Parts: sequence; structure tokens; C-alpha cells
Amino acid sequence: MIRAPGVNPKTIGHVKGVHVGKTFESRQECSAYGVHAPWQAGIHGTAEDGAYSVVLSGGYPDDVDHGDFITYGTGDKKGWEGEQTSDQQWTMGNMALKRSFELKRPVRVIRGAGLGSRYAPAEGYRYDGLYMVVKAERSVGKQGFMMCKFEFSRLPHQPPLPTPGLTLVDTKKRKRTRREGDDDSSSSEEEWFAEPVASSSRVQVEDIRPPRQKSRAGPQSALMKKVQSKAVTHMRRFKLENPVAKRPVTKAFKVKAESDARCPLVPLVDPNLKEEDNDD
Repeated sequence: MIRAPGVNPKTIGHVKGVHVGKTFESRQECSAYGVHAPWQAGIHGTAEDGAYSVVLSGGYPDDVDHGDFITYGTGDKKGWEGEQTSDQQWTMGNMALKRSFELKRPVRVIRGAGLGSRYAPAEGYRYDGLYMVVKAERSVGKQGFMMCKFEFSRLPHQPPLPTPGLTLVDTKKRKRTRREGDDDSSSSEEEWFAEPVASSSRVQVEDIRPPRQKSRAGPQSALMKKVQSKAVTHMRRFKLENPVAKRPVTKAFKVKAESDARCPLVPLVDPNLKEEDNDD
């Protein structure tokens, strides 16, 4: 494939003309669009600039994909699908990722269908946006050899990752249809889940919906209404029994009431004492 003019795969960040969520049929097509240049290597970058892009395709048992957070490991393997045969060093692609960690530069992440993750596309490859390398270390892997491990965290303010079994196009189509006048009687939960794609039917929509949480507003609202109702009834009875309370309260009356409350009147004569008769 011939790369489009003006496309530079050695770009830090998004590549011109490639939106987040775009899918590709092969690694050759990824290279043609400049999102990931090598046809086989999983890491593209240099020790000076850092990594430009990474393809996740299920290379090692230590890899963990949580969507917005990824643990990615590399090591010397025998063959494409063979086991690791020696300790890994900070060289080539590993050094590029470590440099990205040091420079705090984003890396393009592409997921492949062979990743074996619930966030992987059903077929081909998909560009999932920019991630930051938040950790780079060497540790012993599950196969007993030293591995270069990296942890990625997805940058915010990007289109969300396609929900397992769905695509971004289907989600947007469902929302647009609802805005044009669909029945609004359905629950708000259904607005966020489109119908499953035929090619990725291995994950059902019902399996990924979050459990409904009971709202605490119901009982609390009922209690508040009951208290307010009792307060209103009490005020009405008070006004009926005290007609004076119906008169508007002036500012002078408020000041006098507050003054009386702060300084209550104290009798100067003890009321328990009897008056003495004056014999003048």
C-alpha cells in the first residue's frame, strides 16, 4: 500500500485524517494511514523521541486490558506465538516506551482482533486514541524471565471506547434516531446501548449493562412531604387560635420581639411577699 501524501507516522499524538475509533483491515492499512508504520513490530518509536504508536494483539500472558488502563509487557520470544526465551533489556521499542514515560508524551494505541480482550475489535484493527505511559519497569513475568512492563492510562476528553459488542457508529445512530422523535417512554438506560453488531455478537448487551441502583430519593422525599404537611397544619391552627398573628409583622415589632427575648423583664418586687399595711 502507498502511504497518503502528507501523512507522517513519526508524529507524537493524533495523525492527520485519522479519527479515534477508525478501523483498519490489516497492519498494512494501518501503515498506509500513518497510525502505525511497522507491519510486524508492535512498538514504533525511537530512543530520542519516544514511542509513536503501539499495537496490542495479545503477545504475552502478562498483558491486561481494562479499556482505559492497560498493562503491557514485552520480551524475547521464539517465533510469533512462541514462549519467551530470555530476559528482556531496555533496547529498541522498550527503550522508546521508557523514553515516552520520561518525557511524558502520549502514545497512539491500536487494538487488534487477536488481543483476546473484551475491548478488542471483532476483526482487523482499531485506533483507540492516545494513552500516557504512567509506569515503566523490569520484573519477572509468568514465564520466569525478566520482562519490560508498561502501564498505560487513556487521556481524557476523547471519544469513549466502543462498548463490547457495539461500535461508536451504532451508538451515535441510536441517539440520533431518538432525537428525531422516538418514543421517550423507554428507560434512560436504553439510550446508552445500541443493538449488538452481528460481527461482534460474542458479547451480549445484557451482559454488560450495569446493575440498577435503588434511588434513595423516594423515602426521603415522602418523609419531607409529611413533615411539611404537619408544619402547615400547625401554622393554620395557630393563626385560627391567635387572630393577632394574622396581622402583618412590622420591622419595629421584630426588633422589639428580639430585644425582649434577649432581655426579659425581671420583677423588682418578689411576688411571694405580702404587702404591709401602711398606718399613716
